[in-house]
Amino acid sequence: MILGSSGQEGKRYVDVKAGDLHRRVGGYPGPNNRMPVCCQVMKGRMQKGDEVLDQPPSGQGASLTIRYHLSKPVTDQVPDHPELKINAEIYEQLKEVATRKSTTTYGEIAPLIGLDMTEAADRNRLGNLLGEISTLEHRNGRPLLSVVVVHRDNNMPGNGFFKLARRLGAYTGRDDFEFFIHELKRVHDHWAATKSVETSDPVPVKEGEGIQPTGTTQDAQAERNDRGRWNRFFTYLANVWRAVRGKT
Repeated sequence: MILGSSGQEGKRYVDVKAGDLHRRVGGYPGPNNRMPVCCQVMKGRMQKGDEVLDQPPSGQGASLTIRYHLSKPVTDQVPDHPELKINAEIYEQLKEVATRKSTTTYGEIAPLIGLDMTEAADRNRLGNLLGEISTLEHRNGRPLLSVVVVHRDNNMPGNGFFKLARRLGAYTGRDDFEFFIHELKRVHDHWAATKSVETSDPVPVKEGEGIQPTGTTQDAQAERNDRGRWNRFFTYLANVWRAVRGKT
């Protein structure tokens, strides 16, 4: 069991083991397991005070065990707002993209939470979720994180981003492209400096502990999909943890 009996015993932490988490999500054990990505997501969810109880020499393997304390919100550097139950997956992905000083597209983000960009309702919902993320970032003195999400055809955010930036008072000029470049640089600089998500060069993994992505486009997309699966599972855990905290 991933949660163990910590909640029932009134403890304010849960211990999560990578092997157990990967088994719950699926694909482990097996020749095509994604243990390195699983471990990266686990470490990316750590906050101040959380502890690595055990890990293999490579830092990425089935024995990696992390103690997450329940006295804090589960998501990193974000206030504990109810809407984060649906924003967590996107937020983590945008942080990763920003840390790499890159951009992503609406079409790549939507599948993380089961949205279809061919459906108008799903497009609107995604726009609202991205707007909530940037609003929270602005309230906490950080640049507008959703600037890293662009249209594939013109490599620019949608009109909704610029309208939101004006409402928040972050954009007072007239040149959308100039503001986009300025805000994108702010986001890249901020998240590259904080290194909130582990996107450094892969750590060598011992034989039998997992496989590394090859760097091809197909493998990169597979890694994004895998990361989304584990982040969705962590969202489920977050809801359970909040329920446990409410009873202790």
